[in-house]
Amino acid sequence: MTISPAMQRRIFSSLNSLRTTMWDQQEQLSTGKRAQSYAKLGIDRSIAINARRLSSNVEGYQNTIRDVGNRLKAMEQTLSRLSTSGQEVRADLNDKRYILASNTQTQAQLNSKLHAEEMISLLNQDFGGRKLFSGRAVTDDAVENVDIILEGDGLKAGLKQVISERKAADLGTGNMGRLTTASSGNTVTITEDGAHPFGFKITSITSSNSGITAVQPTGSPASESLTFTQIPKDGDIVSLKADLPDGTNTLIKLTATTATPSVGQFQIGADINSSASNFLTSLNAAIQKTATSELAAASAAQGAENFFSNPQLRVSGTPATATSLVNATATNTIKWYKGEDAGDNARQTSVALIDEGQRVGYGARATETGIKNLLKSTLLMAAESFSATEVNGQARYDSLSSRASDITQIALTGSGGVSSIRASLGTTHSIMDSTNERHKARLGLLQDAVSQVEDISSEEVATKLISVKNTLEATYQVTATLSKVSILNYI
Repeated sequence: MTISPAMQRRIFSSLNSLRTTMWDQQEQLSTGKRAQSYAKLGIDRSIAINARRLSSNVEGYQNTIRDVGNRLKAMEQTLSRLSTSGQEVRADLNDKRYILASNTQTQAQLNSKLHAEEMISLLNQDFGGRKLFSGRAVTDDAVENVDIILEGDGLKAGLKQVISERKAADLGTGNMGRLTTASSGNTVTITEDGAHPFGFKITSITSSNSGITAVQPTGSPASESLTFTQIPKDGDIVSLKADLPDGTNTLIKLTATTATPSVGQFQIGADINSSASNFLTSLNAAIQKTATSELAAASAAQGAENFFSNPQLRVSGTPATATSLVNATATNTIKWYKGEDAGDNARQTSVALIDEGQRVGYGARATETGIKNLLKSTLLMAAESFSATEVNGQARYDSLSSRASDITQIALTGSGGVSSIRASLGTTHSIMDSTNERHKARLGLLQDAVSQVEDISSEEVATKLISVKNTLEATYQVTATLSKVSILNYI
């Protein structure tokens, strides 16, 4: 008896199938994978392909979150140091010691310049080939060099010159704060020297004696007057309230006295006309004292505001008689900010996609209110000079340092301040961290889905391999036995 060809084909096909299965299972054990190509995964391959695509997207989002997160850490560290530096500046300014460490500046002023240099260095730092506070101009420094900001470059005016011009415009001729005064008989008049934004702006005038009649400011330019209808009494007070260029105000107060008057007093005359004349003399002295102290400080602060504003502003014409401000130009005034400034939200100057349909803005500009005001207050102190012979130097210094301290405090904690910028970037960082945690969980699920399709259980495959080997060996034995069968075995 012989095995028919058809039977042989079936036997050999079964052997080949078993051998192929065994080889596949041996390969699975060695690689840990169900197959070496998607084609061999059957209908489950679409699950694996889609899961791997989604995993790749998630990993891309995670890489973006990591890179942006590192950038945000650098920005947050910069802002933290800016805040600390600002607090150190305030501590110096609140000390109020008026001792000229150099010929023209106190130690607090010298320290202010050092702080400004550090702040600008921090704002100009590079992280991963990109500037942190230049908006979209990621290869450009954010802020100009300190000395160029203060001194200019020989062709363009710096902060010192802009402040000097503004002070001259506010002080006017004879340090009268752009006021003119006169007396005629028993009446004293006070008039602004023109309709313009400079100098004192008298808002009210009051008297504690009903015999000194005050006419409140009217007209443009504004004018007011005092009429003495009786001789003042010792201790009578006349007060003029005036707005200053930086939005603050001051009170010029004169007290009647029968003794020789000191600053802030006027001598009672023998009659109402002489009393009015004496009042005018003392008023002029009081105006000049206030002008060279409070007004000068307010003017310097406003000059710094003009320099740091957008657009920058300059005094038009001869400062002492100027009547208007004009926009500075790129050819006559230093631009302190060198980055990009389209006027839109600074956060949107750098945007990252951290999940499907989810974007976060993490850009920043040195022109943001808090940063700009911090530089302005610090450089304001570094720009001003004093003299040992300056009569009202202490009063001007106190007024200036108080203003700079207030501006610094607002820069740190006010609306749009450094703390607000830090909070904004911190929120972005927090959102990215929570999104990344979501990505981690999602990636785990996707990897499980891929594993279920592509990976094998070593124990399960080993068991199947043993079974296939046993079946293959048995099949070989049966085949070998059948191949020996003939009619002779049955005779």
